[in-house]
Amino acid sequence: MVMHKDDSIASRLIERRAMLGLSQNDLARQSNVAPAQISRYESGKRKPSAQVISRMAETLCVPFEWLAYGDTTAFENVKDELGRTPYSIDVPSDVADMVYKEAVRLGIDPVDFSRTIFILGMSKYKDKTGK
Repeated sequence: MVMHKDDSIASRLIERRAMLGLSQNDLARQSNVAPAQISRYESGKRKPSAQVISRMAETLCVPFEWLAYGDTTAFENVKDELGRTPYSIDVPSDVADMVYKEAVRLGIDPVDFSRTIFILGMSKYKDKTGK
């Protein structure tokens, strides 16, 4: 995931929410924040408290430091409970739909299926370049 520093918590909220495909209402519901407040935070009319930033950061799967201050250093060591580092790739929606539908058809977890496709693709290019 490529996250850049920006001076505005509003723009970081918008960027990450859009990246995850969440609406303001989705973020509000999952963070236990009023939808009108999310709108105010994103428009820059209000600044969220540290407690609210913490809840939104958890919902958005980003470090508190990035959401609050734009500090990207915490991304270097972000791992989930299985020790995996989250990583995302932007793909056209038709490709994402195709991967998801095929995983479901095969009875495979879509995340595991995507990971396998990625690894196989990497090995294909390694074989071609010899690197």
